[in-house]
Amino acid sequence: MIYKNFKINVILRIILLLITLFLLVFVYFKTSFHITLIFVGALVLLEIYSLIYYIDRTNRDLTNLLDSIQYSDFSRTFTIEKESSSYKEFKSAFNKVIDKFKTVREEKEEQYHYLQNVLHHVGIALIAFRKNGKVEMINNTAKKLFRINNLSNILLLEDFNKEMVETILKLKSGERSLVKVYDNDELLQLAIFATEFTLNERIIKLVSIQNIQHELEEQEMEAWQKLIRVLTHEIMNSITPIASISSTVNSILQEITEDAKDKDGKDVDSETIKDIREALTTIHKRSTGLLHFVETYR
Repeated sequence: MIYKNFKINVILRIILLLITLFLLVFVYFKTSFHITLIFVGALVLLEIYSLIYYIDRTNRDLTNLLDSIQYSDFSRTFTIEKESSSYKEFKSAFNKVIDKFKTVREEKEEQYHYLQNVLHHVGIALIAFRKNGKVEMINNTAKKLFRINNLSNILLLEDFNKEMVETILKLKSGERSLVKVYDNDELLQLAIFATEFTLNERIIKLVSIQNIQHELEEQEMEAWQKLIRVLTHEIMNSITPIASISSTVNSILQEITEDAKDKDGKDVDSETIKDIREALTTIHKRSTGLLHFVETYR
């Protein structure tokens, strides 16, 4: 619509200029009105100037619009004052385009700040770097893990651990590895995952680094607890009948001893009975003590 109005305005101005030129030629060859000739000639010059100014002003505003887009300078606007109807629409359209670009840029800035906050608050260390090692991004978790304020090149982490840096550089996209690192006599189990992507014709490698030592210790503790539960179950199943049987056999021996005394009036091999009873008593005490110990730490 705007382009159509602009074209119509240009065509009308050209037609008016042609009519004025025809009138100038007519006055020059067919009449002797010198004052009219001067007036018509001045009118032709004025129309030519007006046409050039109209087109040049449009081109100038269009250039300003393109410069604003190129340099992301959306602070400028096109003032609409006492313009013709078509030119008002033209400038109004320019202002709408600038407002649209401004809105898009503000939305992208909001998304950028949002992603920055997410990256810096996530609990996993993240580092993005180019093929030459130049670091493009490092989050707060990574800075805290490596005890640094900033990082310009991934190779500078060799001061922390050279093996870790070599692993990071060798990892291909989608691969993962586990590296053991000792930091001030503290063992760190670093799980490293790498991925690559292209951004503005630059190959970027993004690595995530997480210390899983605490998780491994928890898994080890859980495994020990499972083993203890199994051993406890087996010990209880084995000792309980031993304690019960030793107590029963001891009671039977007591009854045999008493019956022998009633029948013969003397002990039946009292020394042997005494040894057996002491052995059974010892077994009973040890098994009962072991049962008590297992129950205590069950």
